[in-house]
Order: sequence, then structure tokens, then C-alpha cells
Amino acid sequence: MDVFLESNVNAFDIVFIQEPPWRHIRSAPSAHNKEGEDVVGPPMHPAWKLLMRPPQNGEPPRVIAYVSTCLNSYRPAIRRDFVDHRDLLLLSLFAEGAISYLLNVYSDSEHTAIRFLADKQDVIPQLNYMGGDFNCHSSVWDGNVPHHRTTPISLLDSAASLGLDLALPFNPGPTHYPHDERLRPSVIDLIFVHPQAALSSNVRRLTNLRGPSDHVPLGSSVPLGTATRTGMPISLPDENVEQFLSDITDSIKAINVALLEPDTPDQVDALAKAIASAFRSAWEDHARE
Repeated sequence: MDVFLESNVNAFDIVFIQEPPWRHIRSAPSAHNKEGEDVVGPPMHPAWKLLMRPPQNGEPPRVIAYVSTCLNSYRPAIRRDFVDHRDLLLLSLFAEGAISYLLNVYSDSEHTAIRFLADKQDVIPQLNYMGGDFNCHSSVWDGNVPHHRTTPISLLDSAASLGLDLALPFNPGPTHYPHDERLRPSVIDLIFVHPQAALSSNVRRLTNLRGPSDHVPLGSSVPLGTATRTGMPISLPDENVEQFLSDITDSIKAINVALLEPDTPDQVDALAKAIASAFRSAWEDHARE
């Protein structure tokens, strides 16, 4: 985690983590223990603001957020007045009189967070983004699943009530590779965005950032009204051109083979969107201010 935070300082504005590492950070002075009291928690980094719900009754949160200090002017805050749960983190960003809400979700095998969303959707504000590990299987997002049952139906209904649609990656594939190789890889990590942002959200599987994890991270772009982010990339440095073109080539090679010979207007549209996303992703990764 420390390596990820250090190496991606300029790559992302917000990083949502599910099931974060929890470890000893330092020893704090104590009146009762001459060796000090252990301070435990997730890793920290000076370029990132860590947001999380404090542990309750000895149970640490299962979702946290790292927000780049470049977004300090957006006044990032965790909104426990709306969502106070160890498995969900509601982040608010404020700019030019408008508030944007982004929700990080971890839903366990009992579908706790999905049931929470169904119960509390009337008190949660309309969202700009929702994403995370939903531990939920459905034919809607995984072609290897033959069913679409009540839990994924509930999730989609809750997302719709919060103003969101499911946004699938332009480079589809499993997001969960069990450490037990006898188990089949599956799609359980999902992103939901506002319908008007579906084309610009550029949802993608970040396979190169998986590392030792059994999950493939997902990346996306989320518009935040008319506010201007500090340090928006506007040009492509000469030293980045080669990698920029290489990334475009790799992304186009990863496009679903079924789209490469479109027979219908919808297939032509899907292919055009996939190619546009490949260029957009490479530009955002390599362009600089």
C-alpha cells in the first residue's frame, strides 16, 4: 500500500480502498505505559489525505479513502451525518456552490452493504459516483453467470434511486481472481455513475496495478460540475509520447473481439466508444499541466 500511494501521487485524485491493511504505525506517549501506546491504522502519506470512520467497538472500517492534497480546495469530507457504517464511506467535495457525493462500498458475503443501501436510500443524497467490492454475482455484469437474482436486482434499484447507472469497463474481464486457483475468476467489483457521465466516465480495469491482491482495481473519471481541479493536464510532453501511443495500442488490442466486426448500429456505437475511451485514458495518464 505504501508503494502504491507513493508511485501514484500524480496518477489519481481519489483512491477508494476496500478491506484496507490495518497495522502498527507508531507508539504514542502514554501515562500508563513507559513504552508508549500502539497507534494502529492504515498507511499514511503526506501527499494524500486519509478519510475513514474511526473504529467502533474494536472493529476497524472496511472502507477508507485517500484524497490527493491537490483537491484540498474542494474541502473533502466524510459525511457520517448521512452514512455512518463501517462498510460504506460517503465522501463530499464542495466547489462553486455545489456538492458532489462519492460512495465507497464493501459488501460482505451476507450482502450487508447492499441491504443497507436498500434500507437507507431515502436518506442518502443523490450521488455522482458509487463503486467498490459488492461480492454480488449477476449475468448483467458477468457473462459467465447464468442468473440475475434478488440481491443484484436490489443493488441496481438502489443505484437508480440514488441517480446512478452501472458503468462497465471498456476492457471487460474478471475483477476477482481467488487465491484458491480451483475457484473461477469473477466480476464482483463495480462502478456506478450518473447517466449523463456514462460516456465520459472511462471505466477501466487497471490490471497493471493489481500486484499481489486478488482484486483488479477499477479506474474512472468523475465530472464534478463546473469546478476546476488544481493542476489539470493540458499537454503531452515529448518524453511521454512513446508510452502514450503504446498505451493506446494496448487498450485497442484489449477491446472485446466481438466488437471488431460490428453488424448493427449499437455495435458500431460500442466500438466507437471503446476506441474513444482508449485515447482518453492514455491522454489522462500522460498529459501534464
